[in-house]
This record gives sequence, structure tokens and C-alpha cells, in this order.
Amino acid sequence: MRVFLSHATADAPIARYLKTCFARVLGVDIFMMPDEADPGSEWIQVVRSGIQTCDELFSLATSESVKRPWIAAEWACFWLQEKPCTPLLAGARLDQLWEPMRAYQAADLLVPTRSLPLLQRLAPATGAQPAEGVLPLAHEIAEEIPRIQARIEFASAGQAATRIATHIRAGSENVDPDDVAVMVRTERLPELLDIVESPEATPVKMRQVAMALVGLARFGEALRVTLQIPNRAEARTVATTVVRSMSRGLGEDSDEWSFLLGVHDYLRPPQRRDVRDTMLRHGIAPLGPWTEPPVFDDE
Repeated sequence: MRVFLSHATADAPIARYLKTCFARVLGVDIFMMPDEADPGSEWIQVVRSGIQTCDELFSLATSESVKRPWIAAEWACFWLQEKPCTPLLAGARLDQLWEPMRAYQAADLLVPTRSLPLLQRLAPATGAQPAEGVLPLAHEIAEEIPRIQARIEFASAGQAATRIATHIRAGSENVDPDDVAVMVRTERLPELLDIVESPEATPVKMRQVAMALVGLARFGEALRVTLQIPNRAEARTVATTVVRSMSRGLGEDSDEWSFLLGVHDYLRPPQRRDVRDTMLRHGIAPLGPWTEPPVFDDE
């Protein structure tokens, strides 16, 4: 039995672990790139060969892989050949999968009872049923994958920090919100804030980080960054983004209003007017100092 294990490059450590498990315990022959590609070979041809020679497809579905088009493309190749296809969920939700994938029964690798049916199907097919059964393997997989993901995340956080430190400067690429999200998930906010507060940080890039934090509902940290943006127009953009993210009826104790009340005095009348107008357009009733229209010096 030969299985094509489709995965995103970032998830290669998980895929290699699964390849070892399936081969060691269940005797499954796993095709996995780039392991199958000899030096100098054309990888697309190797993939095509794997699609032709493999009996079925496992698609490793993580929060990273669901964004990658090749996962869907490899799935489509097996689907069109009417070969068995199984999504292996490792942090991804069913509703994140490509539409035809959702019609197939998935195996949730993080929940032993939901991966057990797959393992029970593989063992008789290969004739390598372990003496103790496959339940211990289901539990091992459920415990080990989060540990591998934590190691991947730790390594990616270091890379994200390096990219943000580079992109925070003028003349560089935009700050990637995904990099900010990695820093938040790995609890490296102090390091992120140090980068944003460095002398090299430009107002535009500080605004990009603040807006990424707003998107993650980290309004306290977003306010801290916003209050240090020297360009008030950029700070206003963050504030209007907060307004657009709000639900009607929120009180002053909400995180969103804590941000808006905290940024009010930092903004000048033109920016306050823009933020207040955004509130009114979106049906947000102004609270506190935002209830009064801004007064301009020349009035």
C-alpha cells in the first residue's frame, strides 16, 4: 500500500513524523516530497509520478497548509482519478478546507478517537497490525504533533522577529500581519514592542504593526504602539480601524472603547473629527470625550 502524504513545507517536521509512524507501526509505504526527489531531478515530474503510483492520498491540514494552493492541487489530482482521499486534521477546521475536501471523512490527528478509524483501516490493509492494537499509536500521535508544532512555532517566531526588525525600517517591505500573529501566539510581545519602539521604526510600519494587533484583538498593545506613532494621521488610521471592528452597543469597559478613550487626547482635532465621523457612519454612539465635536484652533 502506497500513500501520497501531501503537506505544506512549513509542516515538514509533522509530515516526517507521520511518515515514520505509518511506516514503523503500520507498514505503510509513504510518498513524501522532497524525500522522493533525487538531486537534480525535476520535482514536478517526481510529484506526477507519485500521483500516478500511489494508491491514495493523505492531506495534512494545518493552519499553515490550508493557505497553500498545492495542497488543493494535489487533492484534485487524486480526486479526478477517483482514488481515496483523506484529510488529516492537525489544527485546521473542516470549514477551512477546500470545498470538495469537506465531502470526505477526515481523521482528526489531535483526537485519538477520531484518528482511530483511519489507523484501524490501514493496519489490516498492510498486514502489520501491532500486537497491542493501534490505539496506543493514536494517543502517541495526538500527544506528539502539538509538541512538534510548538517547536515549529518557536523557530518561526525567531524568523518572524528578524523579518519585522528588517521591515520596520523605511524603504523595506510591509510588515506581514502573520509575523505579528506568530509573535503574539508565542508570547514574544515584549520583543515585538522593543522592535516597534526602536529608533529605526517608521510611522507607516508602526501603524502596520498596530493594525495587525487590532486584528488580533490585542487592543492594549495596539494602543501602546499607536501612542508612539509620531504621525497623527497614521494614528488616526489605527483608530478608525478599531471603530470599524466594533459591534454596536459596546460600553466604556470594552477593550475597543478603552483604546478609543486612550487615544483621544493624543489625536489632534482633524484626526478626532475623522474618527468621530467614522463612528457616526457605522452607527457607533460616541462616548466620553468623543461625544463632543472637536474644536479647531481657528474657530
